[in-house]
Amino acid sequence: MTFGEKLQDLRKKAGMSQDALAEKLNVSRQAVSRWERDETLPETEKVVVLADLFDVTTDCLLRPEAEMPELARKEQAGRFFTEHLGTLARILGWAAIVWGVLTLLYLALTGQIADLLWNAPLLFLRSFLYLILLAALKIAAGIALIQFSKQYEQEKTERR
Repeated sequence: MTFGEKLQDLRKKAGMSQDALAEKLNVSRQAVSRWERDETLPETEKVVVLADLFDVTTDCLLRPEAEMPELARKEQAGRFFTEHLGTLARILGWAAIVWGVLTLLYLALTGQIADLLWNAPLLFLRSFLYLILLAALKIAAGIALIQFSKQYEQEKTERR
């Protein structure tokens, strides 16, 4: 991107008109327009003020190969998310399955299953069934996440 393209992009993102920017810099609107069309460059002091105003570095404004920081960060975050979504889903899926199985094992090993089934009044039986249902839902959610991760990874390899 050229200096002018960057300046215009930053100005528009800030919701600022050329007139408003010109007023802040104590220059004419035509000067801002010439900068944005890459006909001229502002004085060094103005570049520093622009960098401070838009919270970017002077390098970002002046170097053609330098990316705008917020664009670079967004692209990097999006790339990281799409690269690792399948892995994250698989990890969460296995964690949910383990959590559900551990809940069932805990209930079985502490004797709560047999005790509640044989001796508990109906109200306690309902609350116990609620715990088993939650454990089963954890396991089902885990399986669904693992299936999603497999499909996502397959689609990702097909796109390449």
